Amino acid sequence: MQVVDLVSVPQFSDQRICYLSRSHKLGSIRAAADELGMAPSSLSRQISKLEEDFNVELVARGGRSIKLTTAGLMLVDYYDLRLIELRKLMNQINNLRDIGLGSIVIALGDGLIDSKIIMRINDVFSKYKDVKIEIMVASSREIQEMILEDRVHIGLVFSPENRTDFILHHKFNQPLKFITKTGSDLADKKSISIEDFINTPLILLDKKSNARIVSDRICKKFGIDLEPTITANSVQFVRDFVKNGKANTILLDLPFMEDINEGNIVSIPIVEDGFDDTELKIISRRGNNLSAVSKDIVFFLARLVSDVCYGNINKIYK
Repeated sequence: MQVVDLVSVPQFSDQRICYLSRSHKLGSIRAAADELGMAPSSLSRQISKLEEDFNVELVARGGRSIKLTTAGLMLVDYYDLRLIELRKLMNQINNLRDIGLGSIVIALGDGLIDSKIIMRINDVFSKYKDVKIEIMVASSREIQEMILEDRVHIGLVFSPENRTDFILHHKFNQPLKFITKTGSDLADKKSISIEDFINTPLILLDKKSNARIVSDRICKKFGIDLEPTITANSVQFVRDFVKNGKANTILLDLPFMEDINEGNIVSIPIVEDGFDDTELKIISRRGNNLSAVSKDIVFFLARLVSDVCYGNINKIYK
């Protein structure tokens, strides 16, 4: 059996390798420093110390973009593999913990579905007597972060980033539409353009929400900057304003389904390209092997969202 001489193994900091890895992946020390909230000079010193730890050059000097030497690339590859193995280990430990606690955490995008649908979800989950199921509400962006940090097992999100560390279980077309009160000046339109509503009172979610990010990006393609009368951080707040005829909004149908079904609110397709390409997605973290109960929950959630998205709303609103 080979004995490893630990004295001869270099003592190094994983954090410094992280700095090197982020600089390599982002293309420059400055970009990595911005992401990590550090001064570029401080990050550069940490990489220099890493070179001292290994007594080898890791970065080829010269040029604005960072270029790693063969040794630097080997070290980054080692770090990436170590992260993968660490995640596997954490997932196994979390699974052991969850088996003991019988705990599954599901996060729903803020305002993506209303209280009646949440109650239906809760009714179904109540049959799993031996499993603690936690339902939480957060913004789609926050849910993505919590899934990657293993604080959430399953997430229902609107237009998330396309990342390789997410597994997509189901997706549903859910266009962004112009939402207005029944009887308003624009309520009778079958379709609508940005120019039709740009000068009407608008209440939009804040710029951290995925719905706002997507709608702003589409409008900018057509040379238009959306300037809402009111900015809100709550879909419920938006819904109340629209329902009372105080303002219009750009959102998906789901938060308004009960009002649409009762004829209080109208949703109108927007003609410009891009508004009809948005999707709701059920996701989990790649490498987080879902339990049998979690898979059942994913299936039920997908069926429920499909009923609402594709017109079988009488199953819920009856």
